[in-house]
Amino acid sequence: EPSPEGDSDEFAYSGSVVRAAIVFEGMIALGAYVLGDIVERPPGERIVWHVGDALWGLVAAAPMLLALTLLMRLPIAAIERLRDFSREFLIPMFRGATWPQLILISALAGLGEEMLFRGLIQHGLMDAIGGTEGILAGLAIGSITFGLAHAATRTYAIVAGLVGLYLGGVFLMSGNLLVPI
Repeated sequence: EPSPEGDSDEFAYSGSVVRAAIVFEGMIALGAYVLGDIVERPPGERIVWHVGDALWGLVAAAPMLLALTLLMRLPIAAIERLRDFSREFLIPMFRGATWPQLILISALAGLGEEMLFRGLIQHGLMDAIGGTEGILAGLAIGSITFGLAHAATRTYAIVAGLVGLYLGGVFLMSGNLLVPI
């Protein structure tokens, strides 16, 4: 933690951003839980704490990470702008974060965002509409809203939407929200 007297502005800024990110991601989890309770579709009920499913989630993350790594290496103008955005904005924003802080932000983001987008929106639409139409609508709307929620740039929104589609498919295949979390 930076002391109030004399640390660099960049590190102090990163510290406040890290704290804000922890609070923000935690509020998404709480909001999804409360909203799910209000609409009587609690997303927490779709989380089964099972070691095998947690390992399934780690395995399922590998193809997504490989695809993102390859995508970020493509010499496409939109991808180059996304790389620039990451280097100029995202990386400096979290530069002062410790590993435990980054792990906490990531865990809260996984929990909250998956409860909201997969557990509440996707599964809620699947239940409300039913059948194949409900599955497709839930997957599409969950993925689109996930992309829009990450619309820092147009490319970032598209990539996030595709990640949402992948995570939604993983949720459909596993039936356990723990896997995409």
